[in-house]
This record gives sequence, structure tokens and C-alpha cells, in this order.
Amino acid sequence: VPWHLKNVLSGSPVVLEPFVVSARYAAQYRNHWWEFGRGSKGAKGVVKPAGRITPYPDSKTGINDAAAYDQGGNFGRIARIGVLTDAYTKSMRRTPVAGIEARSWIEFFKQKTDASDPDAVWETLQNQLLAQTATASVLRADRLRVLLEEVASIVRGEG
Repeated sequence: VPWHLKNVLSGSPVVLEPFVVSARYAAQYRNHWWEFGRGSKGAKGVVKPAGRITPYPDSKTGINDAAAYDQGGNFGRIARIGVLTDAYTKSMRRTPVAGIEARSWIEFFKQKTDASDPDAVWETLQNQLLAQTATASVLRADRLRVLLEEVASIVRGEG
């Protein structure tokens, strides 16, 4: 469930649309990806639980699938399976947070770390702003040209 603070760094929490998918589908997709899709050079495969699985098993009964080899402990993390979550993640990154897309906030915070040089961060941000402003100016100029052509056409009696 993604969330952010209303004013980015402060304010009340704002909860966004959660990622919802069938648990069975997610587990089957995870197993398939783990066996055939991931680019790891390590051993692949999924180990199914031994024995019969019943509803409401005892608390110590092992009923989960497991990876044949999972050094990093990522087997159950469906967020690691991009194909399953990519569209959702992209839509969440486009969500406005305090009027600015979340992906822009992410990029901003990535640049500003405790170890970063403040002058280098400032220069990078200025360059990015200039690039975005130039792109926006070109788009606005193109749109303005089209509108002016429409007005001229109407004035000439062509439209």
C-alpha cells in the first residue's frame, strides 16, 4: 500500500490505491518467474512443501513454497518481479504529490544524500530544470503556433 505525507516532508499520511492481485496468481507467477524468468546464474527451481496441505494447518506446519536457492531472501517478494508490478509502479510514480509527480520527488531525493556534495547537487538540479524548461517551451511554442494558424484561418474565412 503506497502512501506519502501530504506535504512531502510533513503532514498527515495520504494512502494511495493499493496493488491488488489474486494471491494464487501472484504465487504461481512468482514460481514461474523464479524457475524460468529470472536472470540468475544460481540454481533455479521451486521446492514444494512436503505432505498434504489442508485448510487451517497447525502453526508450525510448513506450507509455503520455497526457492531451491535463494541467497538474498527475495523469493517471496513479488515486487522483485517487474512484469507483475511494472504497470502499477509506473502509475504510482506518475501520481502527483504536492503538485509534483512522485517520480520527480524520487529523483530529487536520490540526488540529495548525506554523502553528496551540495554544489554538485545544485548544479545537477539547475541543469535538469533548464532541460525541462526548454522542452516545455518548445511544446508550448508548437501549441501556440497551431492555435495562431487556426485563428488566422478563421480570420481569413477559411475555417
